[in-house]
Amino acid sequence: MSALYIAGSWAWRGVRSVLPRLGIYCCVVALMCLLLFLNMKSYPAESMLETGGTHLSFGDFLCAAFGGVQPFDSTMNSKFNLPTGWLCVCVCAIYVMLDYPLRDLKGVGTNLLIRTGSRRLWWAGVCLWICACSVLLWLCTLGICALWTIADGGSFSLGISERVPESLSFKHLLLTLENPVVPSSIFIIIPLALIAFGLLQTVCAMYLKPLFSFVVVLAVLFFSAFYDASPWLLGGCLMICRFDTVTAGGMSPLIALVFVLFCICTLVVGGYYTFKNYDIKGDPS
Repeated sequence: MSALYIAGSWAWRGVRSVLPRLGIYCCVVALMCLLLFLNMKSYPAESMLETGGTHLSFGDFLCAAFGGVQPFDSTMNSKFNLPTGWLCVCVCAIYVMLDYPLRDLKGVGTNLLIRTGSRRLWWAGVCLWICACSVLLWLCTLGICALWTIADGGSFSLGISERVPESLSFKHLLLTLENPVVPSSIFIIIPLALIAFGLLQTVCAMYLKPLFSFVVVLAVLFFSAFYDASPWLLGGCLMICRFDTVTAGGMSPLIALVFVLFCICTLVVGGYYTFKNYDIKGDPS
C-alpha cells in the first residue's frame, strides 16, 4: 500500500471517530440560527419592512454562526459585548479536533509508526485529518444555514439585513457600513482558519496536555474578540464583522488569506519537527 493511502485511511478513521462531536457542533450552529430567527421575528412586521424585508438571507444566518464582534474601543465609553454565540460555535469546532491524534498514538497510531517506520507519514495523516474535519465543519455550517434560509423563505444572497448586526451585538454606530455584505472570500478563509486552529491545538498538545492546549486556543479566541489586532490574532479571521465589506477600516480579505496560509505552513513545518522529537509515551524528548 502507498504511503498516501495509509495516511488517508488513518485520517478517514479519525473523521469517523469524531462524528458524535460533530453532531454537537451542528446542534450549536442550528441553535444560533434559531436564536437569530426568533430575535428578528420579535420585531414588528412594519419595522422589518422598512429595513429591507421580513425574511433573513443566507448571509444573515452565516453571521449567526461566525458574525463575531467588532473590537472593543475604550475611547467610546462603550461596554464590551462578549460574542457568546460566536465563541460557542468556535469552541465546539475546536473541541471536535481536540485529542484524537495523540490519543490514537496509544493504539493504532503506534502500529502505523511501527509498520511504516515514518513519523513524517503519521504527521501527514494528522494534517489530512485536521483538513478533513475543518472542511466537514464548514460544510455542515453552510448546510444548516442553507436549510434555515429555505425554511424562512429568504434569499441566498450574502447581504446582511439592517437589523442583524444590532441583533447579534456586533453593530458599531461609527464603524458598521450602511450596506454590509458577507465577503465571498470567507468560503475559503474560514475553513482555512479552522485548519490553522486545529494545527495550533495539536502542536501545543505535544508540549502540554490536550486540555491545556484547548485552553491556549480559547485564550487566542477571547483576545481576538477583545483586541483590534485582525488578522494578527487568528480568531479575527473567523469573524465576518471584522472584514472591510462589513466594517469601515476592517481587514482586507486578501491580507487575512495570506496570514492564514502563512500560519498553516508554519504550523505544518513546526509540528513535523516537534513530532520528530516527541516521545510517543507522552513526553517530548
